Amino acid sequence: MCDSSQFLRDSDALRELTGQAPKPLLAILGPFNAGKSTLLNGLLGLQLSPVGIIPTTSQPIYFDYGSSFKATVSKRHQDRVFYQPGELYSFLARNDVSDRKVSIKVPVPILKKCRFLDSPGIDSPGIEPLSIIKLAGKEADKVIYLFHQRGIDEGSRQFLYRLASVWKTKNPNDISFWLNCNQGTSDGTSLETTRTTLREIFLRPIRIYTINTLAEENIETFRIYLEVQLAKNHLAQAHQMLRKADANIPRKLKKVNSIKDEALFLAEFWDIRRAVQTILEAGHLIHTAPSVAKELDRRLTLMNSANLIAKEKKAEGTAYHSRRRTIRDNKLALLNIIEQLNQDPIVKTAIDQVKLISLSNLIVSKHFVVTVTGNFSTGKSTFINALLKDNLLPAADGPTTPVVTRISHGSTKTATVHIPLQTTLQVYEQIGGKAVLNKAVLEVFERLSVGDGSDIALLEAFIGGNFKIVGRQKIAPLLKETRELFSAGAFARTAHKVQPSIYKGIPIRRLRSSRIPQKIRLTFRNPGEREFDISETLGLQRFWDTLAAGCPLEVSEVTIQCPSQILEHVVFVDTPGLDWLQKYHQQNIADNIENSDVCLVFLNGKHILSSLERNKFDGLFWSTNTGKNKTAKKDENIFYVISFADTLTPQQRVSVYSYVKDYLKKLNQGKVGKETRPKIFMISCLKGLTGTESGISSLLKNLEEVLLKNPGRQFYLNRLRDIYHILEEASQKINHMFQSNRTGYSERKGLLAAQQGLREYRRQIKKLQKSIYVTGRLVVGGKRKAFR
Repeated sequence: MCDSSQFLRDSDALRELTGQAPKPLLAILGPFNAGKSTLLNGLLGLQLSPVGIIPTTSQPIYFDYGSSFKATVSKRHQDRVFYQPGELYSFLARNDVSDRKVSIKVPVPILKKCRFLDSPGIDSPGIEPLSIIKLAGKEADKVIYLFHQRGIDEGSRQFLYRLASVWKTKNPNDISFWLNCNQGTSDGTSLETTRTTLREIFLRPIRIYTINTLAEENIETFRIYLEVQLAKNHLAQAHQMLRKADANIPRKLKKVNSIKDEALFLAEFWDIRRAVQTILEAGHLIHTAPSVAKELDRRLTLMNSANLIAKEKKAEGTAYHSRRRTIRDNKLALLNIIEQLNQDPIVKTAIDQVKLISLSNLIVSKHFVVTVTGNFSTGKSTFINALLKDNLLPAADGPTTPVVTRISHGSTKTATVHIPLQTTLQVYEQIGGKAVLNKAVLEVFERLSVGDGSDIALLEAFIGGNFKIVGRQKIAPLLKETRELFSAGAFARTAHKVQPSIYKGIPIRRLRSSRIPQKIRLTFRNPGEREFDISETLGLQRFWDTLAAGCPLEVSEVTIQCPSQILEHVVFVDTPGLDWLQKYHQQNIADNIENSDVCLVFLNGKHILSSLERNKFDGLFWSTNTGKNKTAKKDENIFYVISFADTLTPQQRVSVYSYVKDYLKKLNQGKVGKETRPKIFMISCLKGLTGTESGISSLLKNLEEVLLKNPGRQFYLNRLRDIYHILEEASQKINHMFQSNRTGYSERKGLLAAQQGLREYRRQIKKLQKSIYVTGRLVVGGKRKAFR
């Protein structure tokens, strides 16, 4: 601390000697609610930039030094000036200022050295990311990019690719990256994924730091980091300026010697003397300023360590006990009637036993499907672990679910990894007019070229509108051409690797003259299943390692069986994050959502409804008919689950809930059909692991009611109708036998008893029907119709 303080004091003294150079503009960028405004307010020590759990910064806000508070809202040649923060906030809340410039001056010391730009979130609704990129590229001298704790997502990746192309003319080290750990300590998974992706985008080693914008000590470390970087820049600029000034001294002395007027000579000479004295003093400050690199690195390392200490959560689960009729009750009631019919000696002979057994099997095997979807790191897997009361699914800050995973009931805990016969991979994707290489394809080429592709039987390339087999002798040239075309140059090579490890995006037009296909298809040699016993820690770890190593390329799906009570009637489907960088299973995700009975859409309460998230939802849950109106896909069967509720204040919870509700209400406007009230729940998945989250019980209660009301009602009423038809067939059979002249008195007496027994069973079915939502009637073709 002593060295950095002395360094900053020397820098301030140098600034006094050499004068204030133009202050650099520091732009704070990142997704909305990543903590940008909170970070800036912490740095300034004042609540100046709008902060909220929903997007609050709708326009760039510039901060500069002033002797007192003064804010200016400008539009063309019209200025509105405010001298009190409250007046400014009131104006911003009442008016749309997205097309105006907001400038704020405040008496904060750090603003004497730099200016700040607080920007809207790159994924805020109504914000065009390209406008933020242009603004940063044109005006910013440095960029501070802040990630959510979950790390980089698809929206940030595409934004940073474009920013990197704009920033080429500037110093790449003037962009710093920070992972905001404001949701508790991070496990580090998202940090490593983000670092790797940034390295590929910016084609250089990237250092990413962690910070908790809610912790004062973290803000203080960040302030020191910024001031040291600003001081270093000022020292470098001063050094260059002093060198030029020193080089001009001989020329000035020569000019002074030619002056004949004594007074003018003395005045000019003393100016030169003061300049020399300034150069000497400034040079002394520059050469004696202490090195602060080690101390600053130590402070940042300590901050990282504090933010990356993982806390293990033991899964105790959340119990759910319904006080109403449940799926289990309906299933047992139907099976009980079938069992009575099978055992009743009076009616047994008249009943079609084959149909009855088939119906029984259908009821037993019936499971309702609940698909859990949303962006990565929204708590989906942690939620399912809480329901199972066991940590069977891997969970971390970064993406952990690489493929669609079905969790169903079984007598033992087992996991099965399904290896497909074939899979298709895109060789590249298009981002901003450039082709970005899919490195998984390159790994396939490398494995086949060295003969390590024993699990791959066949490689086909999509050329000329058809897949064509690529012989092994052609793989090495194809690999070489792909490397050379996408290679990032010398940086991509290390001392021990000749081949490049980093690849850049290239213009699409360059691919036209190459032999590189748009996509490839792999046929695997040993398709099938690999089973793991996950009841023990060792088997569970092997299963997790297999997911990490083989997914998502060589695995099509994962199924898990567990003897959990909640799985007796419901199958849960866990899906990869919708905004994950890997997109192999996007179609599979969409198919599972379409075919599910109920869908749980998870939203991160700390990063609610980004523009990318909205676009995904529009595609997955909404469709447009031939008119102008929207048509909802299973609107009544969608639950919106806001996670990380434990990290929000009561006021923030209200804001987030209202924000989501208003968004869904807007979606309903113009929708065909009856408007439904959106089902929104706020929960803490981590609290659910310890069994202390009441919100999960409320969610499960409503989930079961919806399953019973919609798909459940139809299924169980249809099965009652099937039983009813079996009884009618038996009754008709008895009537036919009764009318036969070949039946004797004793036989007729038995048939009458059987007919009476069938009538009793039909009454029992009608009584049971009343407890299955539609009292006493069956919905057929939109009309209520009684059993006959």
